Amino acid sequence: MAHYDETVIARDVPHYLSLTLFDLSRDVEIAPPVFQGRRLYQEHGIEAWAIKTFIPGSDADPDDLDMTYTEVYPDWINSVEIAMQGAIARICHKFRPMIPPTSPYYKFGERTEDGTPVDRTGEEAHSVTRSHLTEREFVSANTELLLKKQVTWIGEAREVLRQSNIRVMQAEAALLAIDDKRLALEERITLLEDPVKLEEKMICSDIWAETIQKTLTLMLENRAAEAKDVEALKKEKDALKKENDALKLENKLLKETVEELTDGKEEEDPQERIMYNSENEVVPIAEGKKRKTSKKTYPLACYGIVKRH
Repeated sequence: MAHYDETVIARDVPHYLSLTLFDLSRDVEIAPPVFQGRRLYQEHGIEAWAIKTFIPGSDADPDDLDMTYTEVYPDWINSVEIAMQGAIARICHKFRPMIPPTSPYYKFGERTEDGTPVDRTGEEAHSVTRSHLTEREFVSANTELLLKKQVTWIGEAREVLRQSNIRVMQAEAALLAIDDKRLALEERITLLEDPVKLEEKMICSDIWAETIQKTLTLMLENRAAEAKDVEALKKEKDALKKENDALKLENKLLKETVEELTDGKEEEDPQERIMYNSENEVVPIAEGKKRKTSKKTYPLACYGIVKRH
């Protein structure tokens, strides 16, 4: 739904022609016309308004259609009165059969719905007043048409000006870019004119390039060394794992060997062990001491086990 900045109804505002339009609407039995305005632009004291006019259909005829149209004007305050004049002329034409010949509105100028003035010269006798009002209606219609054209021309000129401003800004940006290039060129010329400064700048550039090259080379070497260290650590880890597995296996075999060696019968020792005290007296220390007899022992090598040094 379109937004409107201003809205007026005939008789509700103190505009010229407002009361006349209201009385005419009442005579032909229609509701008062409504005018709505929307500002199109306002720059540097120049405005443009689109004013929509709504003329209701006849209350006595349900089939009578409403009349709605929009025109462009240069302002609101004055232009809404021009729009009211156009509404009066259209109502006088559309509802002319309902206006008595004795009514003053019967002599008013007429316009069709599209705004074309109507000339009834030759169709009926006209008074001076009727002829004058008809001619005035032609003048008013032509004036409105001229205003519409001027507003349209101003809008087109405004668009041309806007495009010109854009091109000016683009030209200014191009000038700034050219100025930057000029400064760079002047600096280049200054260096060329002074061989010492040029040589110093070239030396600095060479040193900087050499530093970057050395840094990159060192980074590559460090990465290669790190890769070798990682590979060596990985191999050492694998070797330690294999050695650990071998130790576990050896430990298991040793446990089994010890269990086999200690698995023997016990028997009594027929001899007593004796011990001498401080007075050189014999003191028995064990009787019936049991000892273990074991099976014949074999070197570890017989089991395929080699002691690790």
